[in-house]
Amino acid sequence: MQDPDPSVAYGNELLKHEQPAKALTIFDVLIQHNPDDIDALFGKATALVRMGEPQYALGVCYLILAREPSHEAALALQVKILMSLGRFDEALQVLSRQLDDSPDSAARWLANGKLLLRLERWNDADHAADEALLREPDLFEAWMIKGDVALFHTRSGDAISAYDRALALRPNSKSARRGRMQARNSWRLTYFIAILPDLLELILH
Repeated sequence: MQDPDPSVAYGNELLKHEQPAKALTIFDVLIQHNPDDIDALFGKATALVRMGEPQYALGVCYLILAREPSHEAALALQVKILMSLGRFDEALQVLSRQLDDSPDSAARWLANGKLLLRLERWNDADHAADEALLREPDLFEAWMIKGDVALFHTRSGDAISAYDRALALRPNSKSARRGRMQARNSWRLTYFIAILPDLLELILH
């Protein structure tokens, strides 16, 4: 049985069935016929990522963005690749430019916050989460960022509240439950340390 004629749809179907090498061949044929085929270029970048070739995929993302600077999927893939390569500052620059272009985008504030959290820029991450929640109050990942930041700063009550909001959105989230448990344990430890002098005084007298 012969393969169908090359098309973006067929290439994407191959990607869905975990056949990136075969999909890459399809996308390359399409690009040879039309070097400005954005959909084929994006398919190629995705196939290269699946094949463990992030550097080549990043180059294709640059080609896409040179032709269509606001291509959301290509921008997201670019950031993902940069992060996978450990080039966090470059990824943050891309996200910052995206925010400059669309400051009212909750998704972009959230992406910014997630990267800032990874860079352990706690206060900046918290601010980004607040901005995301201001635009979209039911963002699970934004509440998780706020919980993680509060936990780092040992603000146990704030952490518990944030994780509770996250759990209200995703009751079965293991990460939210784990964070809440850590915050609860931190609160107990803080409380015990606070009352320890009084306990010692009672014991000694």
